[in-house]
Amino acid sequence: MAFLFKAFTLTIRTAAKPLANRFERYVVNHPTLRPRVIQLAQTLHAIEIAISRGAEGKTGRAFVGTMTEERALESAGKIASEGFILAVGITILGWEYRRQAGKDEDKKVREEESRRRLVLECKEHSQQQLMAHQVVLASMQARMEGLEEQVRAMQERKLQRSSSWSLGLMGR
Repeated sequence: MAFLFKAFTLTIRTAAKPLANRFERYVVNHPTLRPRVIQLAQTLHAIEIAISRGAEGKTGRAFVGTMTEERALESAGKIASEGFILAVGITILGWEYRRQAGKDEDKKVREEESRRRLVLECKEHSQQQLMAHQVVLASMQARMEGLEEQVRAMQERKLQRSSSWSLGLMGR
């Protein structure tokens, strides 16, 4: 199952690049999206210039000219293409995360069930041992009571012998 999933995600990633190129052409030729992506490309160009100037240590505001429409379209196409590939990658990541979370949850449930079974088996084993010990204790108690009875009987006979001996000596 894991192999099939990995093969499927690899196929999607492989197909993402040609799909991204189609998406790029669609966005660049779409009458509503075209001005928006051109504006996005112009904004990203201005941000890129500001970051470059900051990295070079230059301060102050600088005039950032607008790109030509052809260059802006090229940049917008790249942005759309890379954005599509990023969206596919994030989707695959989210899907893999949810799948792994489900597997982890299943594993946790199996481990918990295994622990419960083990605890139950330990309790049953302990109860069986307790019952066996109780049987042994009852047997030992009965034997002890029998031995105590024998000791009492022996003491009584000894007492009777000694009293009959003392009576015999006193009678002389």
